[in-house]
Amino acid sequence: MNSQELKISPIEELVFSMLTENTGRHFLDSGDAYGRNWERNALKELRDFRRQPLDEYTVHNLTQENTSLDGQPHSVWIERTVHVFPFLTEGGLELDDLCDKFNALTDDDWSDDSQFYGVTNKQHELLSSLDITEVHCFNTYNGDSDLSQVLQGSWIRIDDEPYLILQIHGGCDVRGGYTTARLFKPHEQYFFHEYCRDWQESSEVLEELVEYNREFYCDDTKTLKTFDNLSTQEQENLQS
Repeated sequence: MNSQELKISPIEELVFSMLTENTGRHFLDSGDAYGRNWERNALKELRDFRRQPLDEYTVHNLTQENTSLDGQPHSVWIERTVHVFPFLTEGGLELDDLCDKFNALTDDDWSDDSQFYGVTNKQHELLSSLDITEVHCFNTYNGDSDLSQVLQGSWIRIDDEPYLILQIHGGCDVRGGYTTARLFKPHEQYFFHEYCRDWQESSEVLEELVEYNREFYCDDTKTLKTFDNLSTQEQENLQS
């Protein structure tokens, strides 16, 4: 491992801690059959997350063998996954002194009084002492999001500067299993859209695979492929 790989940023450390945070077990968060997000993430090291590409693609129903009972091919569809770790750590966010102060106050119960999701009592006390304006609360599950895990939070302004209060869904059922909130300073307000599919339209997804010959996972054959190594029929299926 070279020196560049060894250099870990504070943002990477924080997001990694959130992805592996034990968000517990809740009756609204049934996940015993195949595990919760945090349980699967706990099997990984930070370097595993750093190796993740920003986005990956899976193509379903591509091969001619994948047909219906009457012999007709199923519709081909492309699934895009945007990995949360690189999405949050590759330049859109930073941490300032206020973020560090807020993020140090996680060892407490969640506040019943705060208007913001997932903040502790101590975090609520800190926010209450600031000149703060709520801008927008969101949960990416409510939109057509391509993110690998659900994000929930609030865009706010503190002393007229934009900040992001953020939770990562570490559970199974989206109704429960969220991390304690953390505070981030975005380089620009709304640096990401909660409906992450809008960030790349369907036509752009297809262009990535066809024009740029991006590697994708073929669900039918359980193998990695590119457009150039598909059969003529598979290429036509993909572009239909």
